[in-house]
Amino acid sequence: MFVSQCVIFGCLFTALYTLTLSIIASTNGKPRPYSAWMADSVIMRQEVTWNSATKSDVSAHLKIGLFQHAIFELKDHYGYSQSVGAQEDWEAYLKESVDSAIDAFLDVGRDDSDIVNMFSMGKSILYRSRVPRPDIWYIAMTDSLRRYHHSQNRMYLSALEAMRKSLNTLPRNTDGGIPYFVSDPDIMALDETYPLVSFYALYPPILEPDNRTIAKDIVNQLDIMWSHCCQNGTHLCVHGYDAAMSSPWANTVSGASPYVFARAVGWYLLGLLQLLDISNTTGILSPSQWTHTRQRFIDLANAAVDHVDADTGCWWQIMDYGGHQGNFVESSASAMLVYALLKGRRLGYLSRLESKGRSYDYTAKKCYRHIMKTFLISYPNGSLGLDGTVDFCAIYDDPSYEYYTGRPIVTNHVYGTAPFILASLEYERR
Repeated sequence: MFVSQCVIFGCLFTALYTLTLSIIASTNGKPRPYSAWMADSVIMRQEVTWNSATKSDVSAHLKIGLFQHAIFELKDHYGYSQSVGAQEDWEAYLKESVDSAIDAFLDVGRDDSDIVNMFSMGKSILYRSRVPRPDIWYIAMTDSLRRYHHSQNRMYLSALEAMRKSLNTLPRNTDGGIPYFVSDPDIMALDETYPLVSFYALYPPILEPDNRTIAKDIVNQLDIMWSHCCQNGTHLCVHGYDAAMSSPWANTVSGASPYVFARAVGWYLLGLLQLLDISNTTGILSPSQWTHTRQRFIDLANAAVDHVDADTGCWWQIMDYGGHQGNFVESSASAMLVYALLKGRRLGYLSRLESKGRSYDYTAKKCYRHIMKTFLISYPNGSLGLDGTVDFCAIYDDPSYEYYTGRPIVTNHVYGTAPFILASLEYERR
């Protein structure tokens, strides 16, 4: 019996040891870049597919879409996952993550509470399909997407068409704004910018190339939020606003919520960045619309740099209340802002000009080093994790100071790990 147990435990030890080695393994003796390493770790933990453990999460689609975005950028820069020693197959992951959720998209309707979050997966579903206008599609794709492009699959196109129809039937508030959740039709939140742009800006140039009104509406959605949420003095943007001003927290003039939630600023910056990127390949924005969007990106990036924490180089949960009781430096917003600043600099959206003596590059790199030192977790099995990410913060709950500073801190939240991959990739490009 003892011998049998030894054999069993010996086999288990060998298997675990082999697994650990496979996770740590690298190509040509070179360690995996942190971006690919974290991507391996997240996929291995099965946190970013539609399954029994995730489907009850109202933000599951947004988490999956954000992580898919990170995978696309990894593929765009590194090509095949094996080229950097990644243990997980990025292409296989994209297929699994789309296919696991496709039924929900085929049945999407006006009453789906998280319909805007679902839009964040639009690019991956487009990628899995072959569209009717491959000439336009191939222009819109990066080189890596062209290499991996798949044959036509009507199921994916049906899902895209269902999403497009659902977008047309979404309610609008009195300003013409699309609400984040249909259950609160008067409330817009900065969080919705990223998923909305991810689908709304990418779909028309490919499948509705003659529709010239969509770009105007996309820019209008961003402007509505800017006009109600962004402060003239600081250019920082509060979490959202209530067009009806019926919420107890709504400002009596603008309807704005009272606090600058850092991750909401990150979502808005990512939305602006996505729109600039998509337009660069599809031309959805006119020159004046592109310049207008870029200026919004510059103004908000400058505001973020102006409100960075001097010690850590990163950003507080409530961005303009640094050092106040209960407030804390938060990892997901910090990673989002690092990514936005570094990519904005790399692509020329942000110039070399400094904001109050702080350069974009210096600010972003200092924060990234703090994230690596303070929030990055190295597990015994060789995988990586990330700490310091605040859980979902909903504007329609109670957007008070105590609410934001009292929300749980979650380890390995995809809102943190996916932006960490994006920030790491930009850091590795330099």
